[in-house]
Amino acid sequence: PILLDRLALLPEPPPAALLQAAGRAQAAAGPKRRRRKKPVLEIELTPRTPAGRTPVSPTSVHRIKVTLTGSKPPIWRRLEVPSTITLHRLHDVLQAAFGWTDTHLWAFEDSAAVFAVGEIGTPHRNARRVALGQIAPAVGDTLRYVYDFGDDWDHRIVVEAVAESASDVRYPRCLTGRRAAPPEDCGGVWGYRELVDSLADPGHPEHEDRLAWLGLGSAAEFDPGRFDQDAVNRRLAPLAGRRR
Repeated sequence: PILLDRLALLPEPPPAALLQAAGRAQAAAGPKRRRRKKPVLEIELTPRTPAGRTPVSPTSVHRIKVTLTGSKPPIWRRLEVPSTITLHRLHDVLQAAFGWTDTHLWAFEDSAAVFAVGEIGTPHRNARRVALGQIAPAVGDTLRYVYDFGDDWDHRIVVEAVAESASDVRYPRCLTGRRAAPPEDCGGVWGYRELVDSLADPGHPEHEDRLAWLGLGSAAEFDPGRFDQDAVNRRLAPLAGRRR
């Protein structure tokens, strides 16, 4: 993937001795002056709407289907989020929807740019300043979300509908989905398949080690086909009304 290719070009980190010397020099120079933080700009929903398409309303919601690329059978979630949600906040939503732990780097990609927060080793736009409705305003638009540049969890996001929000509904919310999300750090979709196979076979040489790694007493406690919509919505509840 493009992000992994660019990360491979990063220079080696400086030796520890140089870092220590730099720290001593900074201490001798005294404390740095603290810079005043710039005010956070409000997101203006000005989507890149092609000719003939209707611009997204600031009060609308996007219904999106998010699928883990390469998962077989497919692992996916159908979500509703405000059209004005920033990609940074959408990252939080996807973390909750799939049960990730937000302990790795991540980025969104469309056909024109990469969007992230902080240093990821490749040029990118600030995901806090870009709304979903700006880069994917219409039904059929797609977007990638890559989480953990080692395991490379690649999520394909498809806009299924754009409609006005309901006054009695709190967004984001999960409408439905299929199958349990993989455990963190299991090696991507390929590693997850091996994990499922080893747990299903008591004679597999890694069966006991995998149970211990997951903290399970038996393979019966692990059901890759189970999807708990209520649990997903409980994780999403604290994000309701937060768009940045």
